[in-house]
Amino acid sequence: MSNEPQELAHPASPVEARDDDDMTGHGEEAEGAGEDEWGPAFFEEADECAALLSRLCMEWENRKSVTEGNTGNRWSVMLPTAVEDPQGVAEAVERFERIITVYQQLPNLLHGHLEMLLGPLMTMLQELIPTAGDIWRLKEHMGTTAEHDADEESGLYGLGRNYDDYDADAPKTLLHHVCRAIYVVVKTVGEKCCTSYFSNDVKLYEDVFYALTWWQANKKQRREWEVRYCLLLWLSNLVLVPFSLTVIDSVASYTENNTETCSLSDTVLNTAVAFLEDTSKCREGAALLVARLLTRPDSESHRRRFFQYAQEAVSDPSSSSLLLHGVLLALAKTMKFGRREELAPYAPRLIPTVAAVFSARGNDTLLCKAVVKVEQRLALSLLRRRSAPWKYCRQVASLRQNLANATASETTGGYASNAQDNMTVDAKNEEEEEDDDDCLPDGSGLEDAIGLLLEAVSHKDTVVRWSAAKGVARICGRLPRPMAEDVLNALLDVFSVEHSDSGWHGGLLALAELCRRSILPPQRLATVVQTTT
Repeated sequence: MSNEPQELAHPASPVEARDDDDMTGHGEEAEGAGEDEWGPAFFEEADECAALLSRLCMEWENRKSVTEGNTGNRWSVMLPTAVEDPQGVAEAVERFERIITVYQQLPNLLHGHLEMLLGPLMTMLQELIPTAGDIWRLKEHMGTTAEHDADEESGLYGLGRNYDDYDADAPKTLLHHVCRAIYVVVKTVGEKCCTSYFSNDVKLYEDVFYALTWWQANKKQRREWEVRYCLLLWLSNLVLVPFSLTVIDSVASYTENNTETCSLSDTVLNTAVAFLEDTSKCREGAALLVARLLTRPDSESHRRRFFQYAQEAVSDPSSSSLLLHGVLLALAKTMKFGRREELAPYAPRLIPTVAAVFSARGNDTLLCKAVVKVEQRLALSLLRRRSAPWKYCRQVASLRQNLANATASETTGGYASNAQDNMTVDAKNEEEEEDDDDCLPDGSGLEDAIGLLLEAVSHKDTVVRWSAAKGVARICGRLPRPMAEDVLNALLDVFSVEHSDSGWHGGLLALAELCRRSILPPQRLATVVQTTT
């Protein structure tokens, strides 16, 4: 109720403007219907967002002058709520969130403005987070008073006692507001586009990690999950440094044989794995951090440890759905970013283990979708990364040639030329197909993975069917022609169940993907059309 008068002072967003137009009458509504359908054509509130971010920067400059010499106050002081200060930081961040959320269906409109949106926010975040030295001093101080405050904290932050943990309008710190603004941009545009705007200064590696551990362990910051999520994304960018992480590790310990026993990268992996069971968005940020850490060239020991942990977690019937989803998400991202020769040895053991989750928890949509993604990427790691040499070579026809008044001999010659080209391509494909058997593993679980994808094509949820359809097409693109023909025949069997709407829909999606990738042979078109109609 209290926020409505303030909203009138701002320019209306596209969604708010459309709501106002609906009140003007049927004639004007019909006139603007076409425009409303398409939504905004550009980032209309760019100047307003820049002004809102300037307000945050101004607040930060004022705080720096007040708290100079006291770094603890930089990130721990609570700011007034939007109700208490209608022109303050909280109200500015709420307005910023409403504007950016409008473009969730059109994130491409924000791509050209990401520097303007994330630049000031990342500068403030870099200055606001405590350094590693600050965290060490805080932990040392907390260690001396932990026993005294343990009972008090357990009573204050027990379930149902600290209501601020569940109140979205409760007072927040400036750091929390900054991370909320970063999160809404990442949510709208995507992690891949936004993480490139995070600072990659290696001297911040330890600072960001120890700040993450502080926000993970401190119960007073439990509700500030946006801060933890931003730190996880930032850390996932910092681990991409093109040299060994031991160079920037100040706490690594070594044995007498100069063998490293405990490194910061090991602790980073353990911390990220702990976040895989988190109930918030941090689970996805942790999966990205795990994937980027495991796919480093010098992370062989980390890969062995994590894949062993994933094998045990996925095969354990008592594992929670949250943990399973986090582990599967990390596996999917790792298989996507990693090199085939480094990850293929782990596929034969993981394929049957992951497939068992699909059978045991088929009613969990998120889990089934994650299982399908992992299975198809495990199967792809067993096949050489190349396009099928036997795929259909599409011919581009000339409209001018078709409409020209060519003689019959010229037209016949044109068709003969096209036919000759196709015969040449087929002969070349047959020659390249001779060494296809070299890429086929023997008893590696490839058939089990394909069988699960064909089963998932008939799943009751559309997102699972679509993911399975894309997986079938990707795998067929790397198989030799006889095996791809077998997969196509098995896919056509899905249409034998006449009253299965989900099966027909998934089968058609898979056929569409095969056609899009030019993998469906033209000789099979008649059979496919007859089966599907």
